[in-house]
Amino acid sequence: MDVIFNDQRIWSISLVEEREEFFPWPPALSQRLFGSAEVAVVNSADGDLLAQQWLVFDDSGKAFRFEDARGRPLMLNKWLRPKPMLADGAGSDLRNELLRVLMSVRDALESLNHRVFVVGGTALGPYRDGDLLAHDDDADVAVFLEDGHPSAVARSIMRLSKDLRALGYRVRVHSFAHLQVYPPPRQSLDDSLYVDVFAAYFSRGNLCQPFHVRGPFKRNQLLPFRDLPIRGESFNAPADLEAWLEMNYDENWRTPQPGFQLVTPPATARRFNSQFGSFNMHRHFWELLATEHPEEVNYARLANVDLDVRLTSRTVVNLGCGTKVDLPSSVSTLPGSVVVGIDYSDAARECARGELQPEVFDVSFANYNAVLHFVATLPAGAFDVFAGFVAEGQDPRRRKAGFWPMMRMAVKSGGLGTIDFLDSLAENYSFDDPRTWHLHLDELAREASGFGLAVIPIGSGRVMVSDRERTYTRVKIECRSAGAQSPVAISPVSEGKSTSLMKEVKRMLRRLRSAFASFRRSVAPAEVASEIARLNAEIDELREDQRRVSELADMVEELVLASRAGNGHPNDDGAPRVTGSVEGPA
Repeated sequence: MDVIFNDQRIWSISLVEEREEFFPWPPALSQRLFGSAEVAVVNSADGDLLAQQWLVFDDSGKAFRFEDARGRPLMLNKWLRPKPMLADGAGSDLRNELLRVLMSVRDALESLNHRVFVVGGTALGPYRDGDLLAHDDDADVAVFLEDGHPSAVARSIMRLSKDLRALGYRVRVHSFAHLQVYPPPRQSLDDSLYVDVFAAYFSRGNLCQPFHVRGPFKRNQLLPFRDLPIRGESFNAPADLEAWLEMNYDENWRTPQPGFQLVTPPATARRFNSQFGSFNMHRHFWELLATEHPEEVNYARLANVDLDVRLTSRTVVNLGCGTKVDLPSSVSTLPGSVVVGIDYSDAARECARGELQPEVFDVSFANYNAVLHFVATLPAGAFDVFAGFVAEGQDPRRRKAGFWPMMRMAVKSGGLGTIDFLDSLAENYSFDDPRTWHLHLDELAREASGFGLAVIPIGSGRVMVSDRERTYTRVKIECRSAGAQSPVAISPVSEGKSTSLMKEVKRMLRRLRSAFASFRRSVAPAEVASEIARLNAEIDELREDQRRVSELADMVEELVLASRAGNGHPNDDGAPRVTGSVEGPA
């Protein structure tokens, strides 16, 4: 069903049988509920009116408006994020502009010798409705890759991101199999329009298109491509487009569902996340906060000043700098040192640049490739890293991807790592709000130990986060000498033994087998055995490469640190200058 405010469709809800009838306002909408509006609920399929009422949200007397800074009507997209509507029913239609962006990206990909075909809503709308979906907010294409090995896919996508940047496109790397591509400046009238570019390949009889599609599909169902007209232009699409649409959506794809949300099967999500990563967790949360409430982003600056720490290097990296590159007053630096900010939020970086135009780079520390390249561009010599309230807002896998490698490279360079993290559970905890997350000291120490690092507590304090007082801990990071005991008591993983992740998962699988054995007859034993076999296969693949990848990572980090010897570009005052870009190497 659609939720309409003053004749403007704002939000679509996908109804499921036996689901609760109460739907809270999405956060992106609830933050803007001011004034008053006539709110109607209609059936998405046929437009029948289900309910209608005049709602008053405050006493301002103003009419409710949901629009961007340009005055364009907004809607909540399938991820419940505010985006301009392609067609708002009031004369505004961005679909021709999106078509131009789509053609530009398609032509660029083909000029780079890629086989390109439309997917997602860009295939569904024209095939089912004869036009791009009015409620969509982007375009989707895939590039077909013959070599489906994960490392080959990752290399191809990273090389593609580099080639597209060379052609003037702005590229956000969501994973090693998914790019978000914006057209070059002045090529589009609307800089918010983009094209999602996915890798597509065959693996073990399945067509894979991270992050969502993985299922049985024959090669002749994909190739040769069929023609799909879109607003008078010709595009490639899967040969058996209906089979692809059913695999991507479900058997009901012929029925319009503006509020449809993709639900990726756990096995598919697990495999793709393990193989290609996911580099932008909670980025949209910080984008919205930095845009509408930038003063709430850098609560590190509100922490008490009783935990003073002095950094020792001429170059300091403010990891996850938010809207301010300069460090909190409780963190002092050497005279003349340069503080460099990195953050994955576009809105936060724009705020951070301000009038002084400090160095601020687009880096997600979940992207190991980008972290390596960023460190390689730093001036020669030691560098320090300060991470103020960012570690707890990511899961362990993402911290291990780039956060800890950056800390390790800083310490090995002769610098110092400092981390502030919230250590208490928030009363209003929400998965969708990383400000409510927290970390335990022993968890942080256990992760650091795996990188040969030691966590040294400096002290604890209190800080106001989203109008709530929280406790936090400040620690410094040092190299852990061979055989030395960690200053922090590290809880054992299991039964007092030092157990690798692979062994731990194997142990859990053995317990699962034992549990399943008692009721195999009632739970389709063939399905259980098949799922266990799939899990074992995934674990064997990971184990096979784990040792080699770890050794390679160590070697690459040593080479990166060594390569920085030629990066010294002193200013007239002798202070180092950061040079280069953070475009990841192919």
